[in-house]
Amino acid sequence: MRYAPTLRYAVIGLVFLSTACTTTITKTKNPEFGIPIDSLAGQINGLVTSQHVNLDGKEITTNGMDSSVLEVDILNGKDIPQNDERLKTLGRSIAIDIHNALKDKNEYKAFMVLFVKVDSSAGLTKRSWKGCTFSAGQL
Repeated sequence: MRYAPTLRYAVIGLVFLSTACTTTITKTKNPEFGIPIDSLAGQINGLVTSQHVNLDGKEITTNGMDSSVLEVDILNGKDIPQNDERLKTLGRSIAIDIHNALKDKNEYKAFMVLFVKVDSSAGLTKRSWKGCTFSAGQL
C-alpha cells in the first residue's frame, strides 16, 4: 500500500506527458501542374536565372490538423537581391507563378521560396539561404 501514491503520481505523470506531446506526420505531396513543366520553368527562369529549381511538396499533420507546404528552392540564383523587401517581392512573384500553374489552386496552403547558395570546395559543401513564406491567400 505504501507504493500506491507513487504509482498514482507515475500514472498521472504519464498521462500528462502523453497529452503534452505533439505528434507531427510529414508526407511527400508532389505538385500536379495544369501546364507543361517546361513552360513553368521558363516563367521562373524569366524571373531569376539559377542553376536548378527544386519543388518539394509536403503534407503535414500535427495533432490531427492538416496543412500543406510547397517548398521552392532556387539553387545558386544570379543577382538575388540583398535587400529583404526586394527579396520578398521576387519570392512572391515566383510563388504566384507556381501557384497559378497548379492544376488545383487549393492543393497547398503555403509556399516557401528559398534562395539557396551552395558552395562546394575541397570535399566540403556549404549551404546558406534566405527566403520567405506566403500563404495561398497572399497570392
